[in-house]
Amino acid sequence: MSNATSMTLYEPCPPGLGGSDCAQATCASPFTAPASRPASATACSTCDSGFRGLNCNVCSGRGSCAAIQTQKGVQMGTGASTLTCDTQPDSAAVGVKYGECKVSSPTFSALFAGDMRLTMTKVAPSGAGEMGALGLGTWPAQAGTTLTQLWLDGIEQFYCQASGCVNSNVTESVASTAKFGTSDWACSNLQCHCISSSKICSPDAPFGIGKIIAGQNGSLSMPCDYADPNDENATTQCAFKSQVITSTLGEGGLSLTECSFGSCLSQQSIQNAWYDAAQADPAKSGGVNLSGGVIGGLAVLGVFLAGIAAFVVYGIMARRRAAARLRKPRPEAFGLRWDSLHFQLPNGSALQRFTGVGAAVVRKRKAYDEEHEMSQIARDKGRRSGHILRGVSGEAPPGGLTAIMGASGAGKTTLVEILSGKNKRGTATGGLAYVSGDGTVLPSAPPSDCRVLCFVDQEDHLPPHSTVREALSFAAELANPENVTAAERAQIVDDTIATLGLGAVAGALIGDRKRRGLSGGEKRRVSIGIAAVARPSILVLDEPLSGLDSLAAMQVMQALRAMASGPRSGTTVIMTLHQPSFEIFEMPNKIMVMAHGETVFDAAPFTALTWCRRRNANISMGQNVADVLIKICSEGAPSTGSASNSISETQQATGVASSVEGSEKDEWRQRVGTAPDVKTPGSPGAYAVNMPIVGPRGPLVASHGATPTTLATQMRALVARQVKTAKRDPTGPLAHILGSVAIGLFVGGAFFQIDLTIAGFQNRIGSLFFVYILMTFASLSATVGIDRARPLMERERAAGHYHSMAWLATYLAYDLLLLRAIPAVLLATIVYWMVGLHPSAQNFFQYLLVSVVYAAVAGVFSALLGVIAADLSVAVLLAGLNILFNIAFGGFLLSLDHLPSVLRWIRWLCPLKYALEAVGSNELVGLELVDNLAGVPIRTPVSLFAGGLFGFQDGSYYRDLLVLALPFLVGFIVLLALATQTLMRERC
Repeated sequence: MSNATSMTLYEPCPPGLGGSDCAQATCASPFTAPASRPASATACSTCDSGFRGLNCNVCSGRGSCAAIQTQKGVQMGTGASTLTCDTQPDSAAVGVKYGECKVSSPTFSALFAGDMRLTMTKVAPSGAGEMGALGLGTWPAQAGTTLTQLWLDGIEQFYCQASGCVNSNVTESVASTAKFGTSDWACSNLQCHCISSSKICSPDAPFGIGKIIAGQNGSLSMPCDYADPNDENATTQCAFKSQVITSTLGEGGLSLTECSFGSCLSQQSIQNAWYDAAQADPAKSGGVNLSGGVIGGLAVLGVFLAGIAAFVVYGIMARRRAAARLRKPRPEAFGLRWDSLHFQLPNGSALQRFTGVGAAVVRKRKAYDEEHEMSQIARDKGRRSGHILRGVSGEAPPGGLTAIMGASGAGKTTLVEILSGKNKRGTATGGLAYVSGDGTVLPSAPPSDCRVLCFVDQEDHLPPHSTVREALSFAAELANPENVTAAERAQIVDDTIATLGLGAVAGALIGDRKRRGLSGGEKRRVSIGIAAVARPSILVLDEPLSGLDSLAAMQVMQALRAMASGPRSGTTVIMTLHQPSFEIFEMPNKIMVMAHGETVFDAAPFTALTWCRRRNANISMGQNVADVLIKICSEGAPSTGSASNSISETQQATGVASSVEGSEKDEWRQRVGTAPDVKTPGSPGAYAVNMPIVGPRGPLVASHGATPTTLATQMRALVARQVKTAKRDPTGPLAHILGSVAIGLFVGGAFFQIDLTIAGFQNRIGSLFFVYILMTFASLSATVGIDRARPLMERERAAGHYHSMAWLATYLAYDLLLLRAIPAVLLATIVYWMVGLHPSAQNFFQYLLVSVVYAAVAGVFSALLGVIAADLSVAVLLAGLNILFNIAFGGFLLSLDHLPSVLRWIRWLCPLKYALEAVGSNELVGLELVDNLAGVPIRTPVSLFAGGLFGFQDGSYYRDLLVLALPFLVGFIVLLALATQTLMRERC
């Protein structure tokens, strides 16, 4: 044995091999020198007492070595202790270990009938050691080498040699019934050589197996389970694993059963080996061996938990700092003044074209004088060019209630939206200014902890599963800064409920179309209350009475009158009215009537009667003055550039009415009741403008849209509301969970306990594909869910209650946990064990991890489609196309490796491809195909043809999991955050 890696390892022949080419078994025992052992043509019929095997190498029984020593009078070296037979497969305690196993391979047995055995000789890394000292026959054994021979009916067929061998204990056993651990003998530089005259290696052997055997190289792994230490004759199981063997027969390699090992060594060397192993083996010394994937997963989980902990700590500290800030008391009421406001739609917009056509129809009349005809033509031309507001000026006095009236299309909504700083599509120009009670123009809003301005839209978007008090408390917590205590916020909510007359329904759910709750008037007052709890200085409302009956409308107006309680402590209220009753028309402190984007009337309500009569209007008894006023203004609105003349007439009418001492004014005053005496503005346009409007966004967006609370407070409030919603409306989570259980039972029953045949393998992959397609379909609920949550989110975000990222984090936590992760775990678990997939805890949890990650990827992407396509029908269509894309390029229906080159790159964009490949490769590890083709038993690893059939790559689990988690899941979350920040905002 001159070179461990050459073809001449058997020069001279090692123990157990003899003849001219070392291809025959030798008898006797290892105590006889190899060259002196008699050779046998087939196998030894007799061995020395206490030894067994084809070539009599394996000792049998712990006393066999001592017995032959006495029998033959073997002389031991100085210092050698009592001999014993070591029957375990490892060679750590002895220089040379002999073993013999029965080859158990259905494929080999079907091709080559007979008794097939494998003999082996292991030389420890420390060398032959004390062979000569123990009286054993010496031979030039090289340290860390392995010699194996395969025999068929006692005739050697081929042999293999390997060097660089080391022994280690492993956790994965060969047999599932192993109880005592497993030892792995791993080598490098494997070489195998065929004996051409043998049956297996002859040129006539089927499948050219001789060439396959001769082509083996690379590394060798020979794991063996430890035998029962209490049974001297116990056998165990091993495996012979090389690259060629595992690719041909599967990950389990060549199965070896009825393995027996035995080598003679001193008792002292066994004790020393046990002590050294106890000191070096991490499993015995309390250490833990973890795979790289497990370590990486634990590291990611640790970073994630550390990030959450850091965010919680930072949030607590930020809240404490915000709560400790000095309080800024609310100043006296201040008003809002606007001058020469113009607003024009973008050129060519559909709204512009519609507005021009509609205005042309509304303003059509039978006869005009020439001057009025020309002015009307000028206005029509302006409307068709997209001019919605044209030089509108006015003022809302501090602490007063100002109502803006006009026919449909007059520009009321556009005006209040510009005053409130809404994000409008178009160009606005002009000036805005805050004014104090004495008419002084303020350089900016007085600093305070209260909101400057709040806006209430004419459509109610309220949390349907919250009570009235909970909705107001939510708004009060997020609309007021952190330095407002919980007790103060509760008092604000109580006062608002009392002011709005909501005491009787404070504990009632708001409701929606599915669950009946509040009435229309009550919902409108709740919407006003949500804005009022922010204690704004200016409250702007668009059509707050729209759709309400007379009683509900009166209740809303009374609540607004109570809020506008004067210039000292009241809120400046600006509202639009469409068609008020006479009683409601009397209640505002000031009425402003618009027509065709211009101001026509701007004065106190009681001046309207005089103003109309000056226009020769015939007002009959019982006729509503508001209707006459709107009609006159709509039909006789001044042309562009004459707004100041109309306002001057209004002021003259105001002066005339103020000088009247008759019963008409007294009666009007009595009807006005407790309306505060506010200053009627003088001629607008004569004051300085300190807040210019340039571009499509108004100047007050920051004033009423900034979030006064910290991100931690916003998320805490959102989580609390989401938890209550989930408890009160568990329909969504229950539907997903029960649906997953039902579908899992159906799929598990359809693919129940699949076998390992060719058809069973296809069904096995089909069950995995079916599960992930179901998860993809279930993700459609994310598209619908985010569309349903969108209106409320946009309204609350525009009101400055929270940042879009706080809402998105809360929404994703709810959706990914209750609607994606839990249903995915239930579905995957039921299908996994009913189908009979890989019965290993590691494989199961790896499969479960991919399932949860893929369900999250599908859900986040569907939500992203719902955000990008604001139209639900378009979003669902896109989600359906995404499902078809995943079905086509997932790797089950189409062979991805055989796609046309122009389309082959598309598969890398398909998340289902990575998920199916990950769980497929995870399932196929160690899976062998057991079938019968033309009477020949087949036992081969499915990885041989799975790659070509489905495009799966071996060892791709962690790569695919990483791709799903980072480019897809994290990438989609980032895109969803950007889309939410950019697209989920109010636009008008």
